[in-house]
Amino acid sequence: MNCKNCNAVMRVDEERKLYVCPYCESVEPFEGVSKEELQGMLHAAMSDVRKETMKEAQAVQAGHAYGDIRSAAQKTKDGVILALQIIYCVILGFFSIGIFTEYVWVGVVSLLQLILMIVSMTMKKKWNQTGEAKYWKIKKGCQIAVILLIIAWFIALTSAQVDRYLNLDSAWPTAGLGSDLPEPEGKIRHAYATASDFYASVTDTSKENYDAYVAACKEIGYTIDAEETDTRYVAYHEKTDNKLTVSYYKEMSEFNVQEDKAIVMNDSWPTGEMAKLIPQPKTEKCSIYQLSQDNLQIYVGDLTHDEFIEYVTECMEAGYDGSFTKRDDDFDGWTDDNVYLRIEFQRGRIMFINVHILSY
Repeated sequence: MNCKNCNAVMRVDEERKLYVCPYCESVEPFEGVSKEELQGMLHAAMSDVRKETMKEAQAVQAGHAYGDIRSAAQKTKDGVILALQIIYCVILGFFSIGIFTEYVWVGVVSLLQLILMIVSMTMKKKWNQTGEAKYWKIKKGCQIAVILLIIAWFIALTSAQVDRYLNLDSAWPTAGLGSDLPEPEGKIRHAYATASDFYASVTDTSKENYDAYVAACKEIGYTIDAEETDTRYVAYHEKTDNKLTVSYYKEMSEFNVQEDKAIVMNDSWPTGEMAKLIPQPKTEKCSIYQLSQDNLQIYVGDLTHDEFIEYVTECMEAGYDGSFTKRDDDFDGWTDDNVYLRIEFQRGRIMFINVHILSY
């Protein structure tokens, strides 16, 4: 029998005594079936459909029929996120504990994040399988706790870094630059030395300790060209020519000690084109700091302040008198050809010269 609507071949439903179209779902009763019988069969069929639909919905919600209803893509995504979270927390934990061994709690915070993330992912899976609201609430609570712990981790890490910096004890050097200085009373922090300078911060001290330290430095020879105020002392050593700077900070109960190595004057006056742009000083002791095609920086030794003034005058007579600035201890001047000159009288026997050709 063909369907009256779409002309497709209809299938036979013996149980309901109906012809059913598999395409448009039209139905036709067998011959001899009354109208009342047909209505009863349709009502029973609709009732069966509703029951089956309710059973399927309940099964999906409870997870009994279909289990985890997540798609394959969602499962993969959740797995990748969980793996990244585990790697993040493990690395974070080992980093914190390894770097800040005295602050193990910083690492513990990151490990708690790991545990909460795993619980959160597990609760999400449980909720997908069962649909029970309690799992969703636990998942949300874990996520909020993780966010709070991340904030706590950054606060703890910052606090650990600051605390580590402020409480970094150092030993006074026994060799190299700084070892010639007397060891001060108080906690020595952040002491470091390079080939040219030494620095240390002394905390938990007093003004009396600062005054005593300055006096001790004077006794060992730091008295040349001294400049002294109530909270700062600058002087050069009578033999090594090293520069000492001691500064006191009352608010922090600390003073800083800095020693700068003396400039070694063992170069001869350069003979290149840059050196010809300025007069040659009378002294033969100098140290070339930088020399290029357009820039010369050089230290000149064994020069008095009067000789510095004379040299500035020579430079002005040589053409460095454009837009010049002249003070007691420094000079800036220009030539008509855009050549810049700076001269500094840095101490009783050293003068710094910088001549630079500007390209504009």
